[in-house]
Amino acid sequence: MWGKKLKLYIAQAFDYTGSGLMMFGRTTDNRAVPMQVDSSGVVQTTAAGGGSAATSANQLTQISYESQIAASTAETNTHLIDLVTAALAGVYGYTYTVAPSANPQVRPDNATPYSANDVLSNGGIMEFPNAARQSTGTGYITGFKLVTNDAACVAQIRVHFFGSEPSMVTTDNSPFALLFADANAYLGFIDLPAFATEGSGSDASFAQTTDARLPVILPLETTTIYALMETKTVFTPVAEQQFIPYLTVENN
Repeated sequence: MWGKKLKLYIAQAFDYTGSGLMMFGRTTDNRAVPMQVDSSGVVQTTAAGGGSAATSANQLTQISYESQIAASTAETNTHLIDLVTAALAGVYGYTYTVAPSANPQVRPDNATPYSANDVLSNGGIMEFPNAARQSTGTGYITGFKLVTNDAACVAQIRVHFFGSEPSMVTTDNSPFALLFADANAYLGFIDLPAFATEGSGSDASFAQTTDARLPVILPLETTTIYALMETKTVFTPVAEQQFIPYLTVENN
């Protein structure tokens, strides 16, 4: 009837008017054709044989359904393109380094020795803004780098992370006392190796880890990660010693 061969590509046990089996075919030139089965079991592209006859109304319904399939496919394709574009733009699974809002971190003007498990700070907690790409962001802390202007420093530092500002004491050289009240905000910690320096003439030392995988789920209305350093070894600092921290994150 159509002068073309038909290829069946959709079949369902009912049509959308409740009158019988409805199918779609596709011609060799890629046109969609509404099809029905008559009372003899013959596939027809128009009403015939007194069986499940197509009417103008349900043919329009079928054609409309085919249009909906095409529209849905186009929408899906557009969404996939958006996802790929976003990924190429570095939105998903993108790793980058974040500096704190106050940098460097400068400890007080004294050389009071630290005991193990003391707070090392400039008097407050470190804030890393835009560590997540959106509020309630998720991802991973994958690394941390700390550089200081004392080449002789060999201290070992543990860095604790929070999704919101903790209520614990953050005063420099005070005992690091993690509070149960901060449990929901606490993300975990990363241990850095001991500070090390390079060759003769170096005026700085550094500690770095790049193999962390600490999960992060931030609370509503924030993209900031908070951090506080804890000494794990006894060491004597220099007055106003400077520390430059960098946080590496991977966003979902």
